[in-house]
Amino acid sequence: MEFLRRVTANGRRGAWALKLDVAGFFPSIHKETLHEIIARRIRRPETVGLTRTLLFHDPTTNYPFRSLDPDAPGPGSGRHPVPAAKSLFGKANERGLPIGNLTSQFWGNVYLNELDQFVKRRLGCRAYVRYVDDMILVSTDREELVRARAAIETFLRERLRLELRPEPRDPFPVGRGIEFVGWKTWWNRRLPRRRTLGSLEARLGR
Repeated sequence: MEFLRRVTANGRRGAWALKLDVAGFFPSIHKETLHEIIARRIRRPETVGLTRTLLFHDPTTNYPFRSLDPDAPGPGSGRHPVPAAKSLFGKANERGLPIGNLTSQFWGNVYLNELDQFVKRRLGCRAYVRYVDDMILVSTDREELVRARAAIETFLRERLRLELRPEPRDPFPVGRGIEFVGWKTWWNRRLPRRRTLGSLEARLGR
C-alpha cells in the first residue's frame, strides 16, 4: 500500500492503475532466450553448461504418468484435460518450464527481471510491482499508463517472445481498489478478495 499512499498523497489525489499479466507464462518461456540472459551473468563455463543441461531437459520424455483417476487420458491423448496453452507437450522443447521445479520459479524471475529493468529504467515508472507474471502500474496520468502498456507489449513480444493476456486491460481509477495476489487494496486498507474467502470456506468445509 505504500506506493498507493505516495502516488495518491494519502487519498487526496486521483490516480489510475494498470493491471497486466503474461498469457501462459511458464509454458511460454523461450528457453534459448532465457539461457542467453543467464549466460550473460555467469562467468564459469562449467556452470553455464550445467545450467543449459538443466534448462533443456525435456520433461515430456521418459516420464511416469500418474492420476487419481485410473481412467484419465494421458498427455498423448486428445482428451487430456490440460489445455495445450498450459502444457509442455507439443512445443518441441523450445518453450516452457515445469512449474513444479524449484529452478523454474527462480528462472521465471530472472526472465522477467528484463521487463522490470525496462519498466523502471526505460519507462521511468516508479509505482510498479510484479508478482511472478502479474503486474500493477500506478500513475496520476492515465495516458502515461496507456503508453506504458503499448511499450510493455512490444518489449515482451520482441525481447522475451511473450504475449500479454488478451483480456481488457485499460487503466482504471485506484478508488475502485486494486485486485492483486488475492487481495483488494486501496491506499488506506486491504481486504481479501471474495474468491479468496470462498476458496477458504470451501477448504474449511471439507
